[in-house]
Amino acid sequence: MQFMAKIVLSLPGDWSKEKLEEMNLTERARSVKMVRDGKLKRIYRIAGLRGNFSIWETESAEELHEILTSMPLHPYMNIE
Repeated sequence: MQFMAKIVLSLPGDWSKEKLEEMNLTERARSVKMVRDGKLKRIYRIAGLRGNFSIWETESAEELHEILTSMPLHPYMNIE
């Protein structure tokens, strides 16, 4: 089953450059794993926002929910 998600990040403004870099690397590594596992099919960046439209392929909405909530930046994601 394929799903499209709109994900926009709202990150804390007080993070250090190092903290932001660390979180970006961790998130990127998790995303690469999702691509390799065949779950994350496409990412389309949204100009002017720290966000994307993404196409996911999972067995169910519940599996998609599990994946999205396992992402390191999930606490800062607004997902539609």
